[in-house]
Amino acid sequence: MSAAIYKETAEKILDHIRQNQYTGRIPGMLKFAQLLCCHHKTVKKAVHFLVEKGILEVRGTSGTFVREKKNKRPKRNIIGIVGISVGPLTEDFLRPLRIKAEESNYSLMTIEFNGTLFRENRTILQNFPLDGILFRGSSLLKEQFQYLIRDRIPFTAAVPSLTKYCDVVEFDHAAAYGKLLKELQAKGYKRIAFIEFARPPEYRYYIKNIRKVFMEILQEDFDSALFHILESSLCYINNYGRNAGERFLTDAARYFSAMEEPPEILISPVQSTFSPAEKVPGCQYVFVGNMEQSYPENCGMMKFDEKERLLQGLSFLIRRCEGENSPYHNVKLPPSLIDLSCIRNKNKDTERRKKITK
Repeated sequence: MSAAIYKETAEKILDHIRQNQYTGRIPGMLKFAQLLCCHHKTVKKAVHFLVEKGILEVRGTSGTFVREKKNKRPKRNIIGIVGISVGPLTEDFLRPLRIKAEESNYSLMTIEFNGTLFRENRTILQNFPLDGILFRGSSLLKEQFQYLIRDRIPFTAAVPSLTKYCDVVEFDHAAAYGKLLKELQAKGYKRIAFIEFARPPEYRYYIKNIRKVFMEILQEDFDSALFHILESSLCYINNYGRNAGERFLTDAARYFSAMEEPPEILISPVQSTFSPAEKVPGCQYVFVGNMEQSYPENCGMMKFDEKERLLQGLSFLIRRCEGENSPYHNVKLPPSLIDLSCIRNKNKDTERRKKITK
């Protein structure tokens, strides 16, 4: 039997269990075979797989049950914030989050994301004395959320595909980049480049969605060579540490400047203290980031409010930690700021030249 078939069936069984909020005995295998329109042997294999994972348990002739945790996690009134260092978690940044948590008698614990360590130890977060976890950026891995669900630890993330399992508060990147590109087009720009690190498999949808927006808005002006995604980001991080972003942007700028027709605009969410467009003749830069991040001078910007996203996620998470069992939320936040005042208007420049010529 193909491993993909029974694992896919196992996911469907899990979805059915969650949707019907089973906490004890689940329907029999023949019933699931009818519900899922598949062979009972496939269901048997899928159930065995879930038993091995510790999600279900077979109790002799009594049937199959959702596994109860023998040692229930003690309530600590602590919520973890797990994230990549995108913008500093300064006390000023954390203050409104701490106030929000303290209103419900919770405190916060910040945990630095380490992709390699988190993949090697899939239950590492269970070692922390946490009642719930608020994930920041691309810090929730597939291997981990499965165990969080198994251990019934509430969490909030920014991954739209997880709306069946948790509250999701994300930035509406598609709408944001669409608006940004239209404003740049209105200023007369056609050759627009995008620079970004690749994402882990769980977050590749983010890059795909942005590329789709570029193609839809730019249409015949879209050039795939200008959509520059670095797949081997780990090499840069290992070699350059916290300077990886600046080194990547420098190399990308060299790549663009060598083109016969370089881009007119560079857009990138990769943090840097300089504008990579300075290294590309006639090019300008638009930085995409969080409100708390610093950005180079004389560039356009599109900023999202990470603090607002975390505050909304924290509100949902506290209610889950207190036992709320309502349908999960899916909130999309627009950008807080799009400022292109530093980007010159090519259309107006053309009009001025025409007037001078006349």
